[in-house]
Amino acid sequence: MAAPALSSRDRWIPWYFVAFFVVLSCVDGVFVYLATSTNPGVVASQAYREGKEYNAVIAQADRQDALGWRAELTQTEGQLVFHLHDRDGAPLRRAVVNARLRRPVEAGHDTQLSLLPRGDGSYAAPWDAPMPGQWNISIQAVWNNQPFQYHRRLMVQP
Repeated sequence: MAAPALSSRDRWIPWYFVAFFVVLSCVDGVFVYLATSTNPGVVASQAYREGKEYNAVIAQADRQDALGWRAELTQTEGQLVFHLHDRDGAPLRRAVVNARLRRPVEAGHDTQLSLLPRGDGSYAAPWDAPMPGQWNISIQAVWNNQPFQYHRRLMVQP
């Protein structure tokens, strides 16, 4: 018995499968390009070292909690103002305060500031955000050889 003759439409069926996989490969190629060109994916440049030092970070956080200090950060009228008080609410004067400001969505706008004392337990430095959006602010203060760290995410309105 002879095989039935294929119609002209049926001869294209194998090429439909080939075309499907070619389109799928092109789409996957676009996704790979976008994934590798838009975000470097680096969370920490020294991840292994930072991971090994994590116990020291936990111990420092416990020592800081035992101090009972309270802190507050505000950004008004082109100034970054940091208030630091002890456990009883008394202002901590003559501390050395530095700030590191980073944008979490893109690199290249990181800033370091030294905040100067204002005499009432607050420290300030002029800062106008170069662009609106979220900023991660890390404050490092040292008072009587006691280190203190404060972290906050600040939203800067346009």
